[in-house]
Amino acid sequence: MTDTAVVLTLKKGHATTKVEGTRVIFSPHQCFAFDNGQDDVACLHALGAHLMTLPGLALVGSKRFVDYLLQHVPDLNARIVGTVLYDNSPELHQPHGLASIRLGALPNETQTVFLCETLAVPRMQMARQLPRSVTIVDLMILADVEPEVIPARGWTPLPRNIYPIDIPEIQFRKDLDVAIVDCPSRNLSLMPNGLGYLNNALKKTAVSFQIVDLDIISYHRFHVHRLFDMGGRITLPGDLVLPEDPWQAEHYDLWTATGGGASGPTGRNEVLEFFRPVIDEAIAALVAARPKVLGLSIQGCNEAAAREVALGVKAKLPDIMIVVGGFSCYNADVGRRAFPECDYMCIGEADLTAGPLLEALAKGERPFNQPGVLSRFDTPDYSYLPAPMIHNLDQIEFPKYEWCDLSVYRNFNDYQLTPIIASRGCRWSRCTFCAERFYWRIRTKENFVDELEWLVGRGCHLFMFNESDLGGMPERVMEICDEIIRRGLHRKVKLTGQLRVNKKQNRAFFEKLREANFVALRFGIDAFSERTLRLQMKGYTVDMITQNLKDCWEVGIFTEVNWVIGVPGETDQDVEEGIELILKNRHYIGRLANINPLILVNGSVYWIDPASHDIVLKEPKEIMYEKYPRALPADQWHSIDPYIDAQVRKERFERIVLALHDAGFNVGAWANRVIEDVKFNRDKARTGTSGTSISAGEFEIAGGKDRDAESNDIEGQAALEASSQRGPLAVLEPSRPAKLLPMLQEAGKPSEDSAKPAAEPPLFGIAGLAPRMVRKMDTHTIIFHNGWYYGIPAALSSVDITSPEASAIPGILRHPTEEDLIVAIEESARWANSRGHYDDQKKQRESGSYMRVDSVGERSESIEIPRKPRILRVGKMHIAVDQEVLKDPFGRKSSIERRSRGEEAGKRNVSVWRRMVELLPESFEGELRRLIRQERFNRGNGGHLNDLQLACMLPHAVVVAYVKEPLKRAMRLVARRGVGNETPIGVPVKGENFSILSVVTKNAQPELLWTIGNYNLVKFDGMFYGVPHGAYVEWDSGLLSSIPGMLVGDTIAEVDGLIRKLGGESGKVSAATSDGRSHASGFTKSPVLLRTMPEEGYDVISYEGWIYGMPHALGPIDLTEIDVLEMPGVIRDVSRDAVENEILALGHNNVRSCSAVEA
Repeated sequence: MTDTAVVLTLKKGHATTKVEGTRVIFSPHQCFAFDNGQDDVACLHALGAHLMTLPGLALVGSKRFVDYLLQHVPDLNARIVGTVLYDNSPELHQPHGLASIRLGALPNETQTVFLCETLAVPRMQMARQLPRSVTIVDLMILADVEPEVIPARGWTPLPRNIYPIDIPEIQFRKDLDVAIVDCPSRNLSLMPNGLGYLNNALKKTAVSFQIVDLDIISYHRFHVHRLFDMGGRITLPGDLVLPEDPWQAEHYDLWTATGGGASGPTGRNEVLEFFRPVIDEAIAALVAARPKVLGLSIQGCNEAAAREVALGVKAKLPDIMIVVGGFSCYNADVGRRAFPECDYMCIGEADLTAGPLLEALAKGERPFNQPGVLSRFDTPDYSYLPAPMIHNLDQIEFPKYEWCDLSVYRNFNDYQLTPIIASRGCRWSRCTFCAERFYWRIRTKENFVDELEWLVGRGCHLFMFNESDLGGMPERVMEICDEIIRRGLHRKVKLTGQLRVNKKQNRAFFEKLREANFVALRFGIDAFSERTLRLQMKGYTVDMITQNLKDCWEVGIFTEVNWVIGVPGETDQDVEEGIELILKNRHYIGRLANINPLILVNGSVYWIDPASHDIVLKEPKEIMYEKYPRALPADQWHSIDPYIDAQVRKERFERIVLALHDAGFNVGAWANRVIEDVKFNRDKARTGTSGTSISAGEFEIAGGKDRDAESNDIEGQAALEASSQRGPLAVLEPSRPAKLLPMLQEAGKPSEDSAKPAAEPPLFGIAGLAPRMVRKMDTHTIIFHNGWYYGIPAALSSVDITSPEASAIPGILRHPTEEDLIVAIEESARWANSRGHYDDQKKQRESGSYMRVDSVGERSESIEIPRKPRILRVGKMHIAVDQEVLKDPFGRKSSIERRSRGEEAGKRNVSVWRRMVELLPESFEGELRRLIRQERFNRGNGGHLNDLQLACMLPHAVVVAYVKEPLKRAMRLVARRGVGNETPIGVPVKGENFSILSVVTKNAQPELLWTIGNYNLVKFDGMFYGVPHGAYVEWDSGLLSSIPGMLVGDTIAEVDGLIRKLGGESGKVSAATSDGRSHASGFTKSPVLLRTMPEEGYDVISYEGWIYGMPHALGPIDLTEIDVLEMPGVIRDVSRDAVENEILALGHNNVRSCSAVEA
């Protein structure tokens, strides 16, 4: 469910009810069809009526809308002081939501400016360009002055987002020596570490330089256009629908030269063409600035866009020098072949090479034969020499991203994952499949935490260690954690990272990480059997894998693992042992994040010496490496003993996914479509017709939409969400075999016995005939035998296809038709080359769903606005509610229906007092329940109340809540201490006799960030709350600000400041007091018993910021050793009172009326 779905609490008198709605916003771009239709005219007249009242009005914007408005509201001609149209209108890609605009001068008499533009990005740009002395009004005003005239198409669902923000402009200063550009796309909105370090290196030189992050500019322009103009979905030519966030890691191929199949009918990359206005704007700005050098940071996902910029600038400025660096430049063996448009390429780390090189180029020099650099000026006999590296990383100033405000490095939904680097290189550097063999160094604890603290001070709280092996030196990592804890940063950060299995990573290591507030770790395990661990030279054993995963999980850190399949020498038995090991450790693995088929990449051991690893190349190594300098296509090589090619890796991938899925293991949403294809026989390239499969009626995808909803992952995000919701993994019933699919008759071959029923292979009249060669392909020979078409790899040409065991030989394909077989051969290679993503993309294209928001890894549920919505205004929000629902919202559940729930319980012996309580209105009953819970906690009395106690406590609770607490809150507000708010009385609804009490996102869940003294800092529904320990919180009530002692803020920093201002940080962790309550329970390394509830059979325990309700029936349990969330009856919440009262609700066996009031 997306966060556009909301629940409204309506109030009429003392009665309340809840209705569902959709958070929406007025979208002028969707509203105005420019068809002179009735809806357009009504909106224009309403706008005109309002604009006629504004003084000194100037119409500013697109000629199209200015003319349209004046055509239907001609009286405006006499009221306006003039019009100002775009200066660069001929250059605009009309209509395009990413295009930039320029404005001319306003008339002198201008007091009010009306922005005549339906697109959101140009409106934001106009507002920034206009002088502050004028009042700005835009088309959004229509939603305020006369929302009733807006047609349904003019409202679009609006998820929570960060806009409007100040998106940086694409501008370069004059007289630059060096202009540096990072083109789209990176990974989400992550800060570019590399550019940050380059910025620091260039500050030490005399070079005049400027950095423009074109990627982050493109990111925010895209999402503004998508959310406010296009209803959340952007469709490209060829009916290609872009994912919700194309910057997510799984969509990397959209940005490549061919787009991984994203090309439209024209054969061009439509994704790249969509961003053409941004690319052209960058080229124009660079040409106007005329820098001496253009620097480009390049990596696989931005090479296509960077190439467009380089070629465009070079065509206008032929003398400009183009220098590139970045991840695509890590290997000198590939060199300038990776980006032949460049003049210079900095190889690897450029901290010591970039500055001197750019200084020389700025002076007009053309250096050649430079260590760490390759150039077109190098002499033919030059052999590359690596540049020196900085050994002491503390000598490098950490990046501060000074070219723009750090706040722009956030996702559209306010998710901010900040990359931070503690080490460079890989200390192990021996894995046979990996090309990362860089010198390893690590920073000191003080130097690293200085950067972390600096970033926290600028609003960053969620961090990803942007390195290959966080645990390269476990003892240093523990020192860093101690420093984080010493400075109190563990209460302000959440940390994630990736690491290897390491025997030094013991229980104490992971406990220290958890104490420093590591919440998720990804283990690059890559092999799950003893034999494949040796083949990959991983340096650890399966026992070490189990111990690392168990220790990490049990201290409370969410775990993910990676798997690399198909390495030379791997057998089917190795795969089965791997599946067995994962299932053995299923309780310690949160998610199998990736299964990657082996890619033969430049720099790996397999690349350096393929023959010694039984790798057979299609052509001599020298020829192959010249043709494919970076990596070999999967169909150009295979390994022997045993035989493994792209098809074998694909089959093993499917076997692993299905086996884990059938066992109820969380393989992640990225594999769900693969599972569907295989289980439902929807893809013959995967399933063929051999073996058994599952019929459609016998299978259900594990997790369904809930599992899919967890899959919005980029590296850390899914893990973080899952880490706070660790629950039992679903276990499916064993699947049942289905009937084999009947075979099709060979094309063009008449049946010799048409009277006989259709038969399964071997076909009538074909069985027993000699094999017949159908065709010889580049990689396979196709043989027809006994009704089947066999694909025999060239390396297995000697196989006897008549042998019954032939079809079971790895690498041999068998399909009922020649067409299916050819498709399978071709797609196996494409699948392997795309790291397992290609099959899903092809299927989406065939089904018309490719590049849709519900594609693998990003299946968000679509939200539709009711056909006849009633738009309600609540503060700055607009909510669309079905008109039918609002006709009688309070009659949908009568009080008689409500009381009928307690009729059976009412047959018991109930006092007159309690029966009177039952007659109270439901809304008042709920309020009493909340007051009694709070007062009972204050008194330390958690047991049942008799009639006399109940009668005595009610008046006291009312006095406390409605007299004493409001007075205290008022005094605090006067003192500007920001604690609490008055209980809202509701927002009146025009034409109705009820008001809106609150609006809460449907299914919103509170997220405990950390504990500060006597407060829990919690994020809920886009806001941040300081929840005093012991406070009873009904998160979906919408009345959180009225809870005594509750602190509310828009940002973490705001609430954190309020807590510290109130002295909430002074509280220390303490054991339970004599009255059974802990007055200051913070983040505890050891469980603290707060209270025993013998009648209910529960203990209430505080541990690591959470409150647990532990049933006595479970016996003695050590929370530090055992994950208890899967155990029956266990309750956990950030609020002690919520846990205690849930225990009471479970334990009460009295009538409903008593339970409803007391519990």
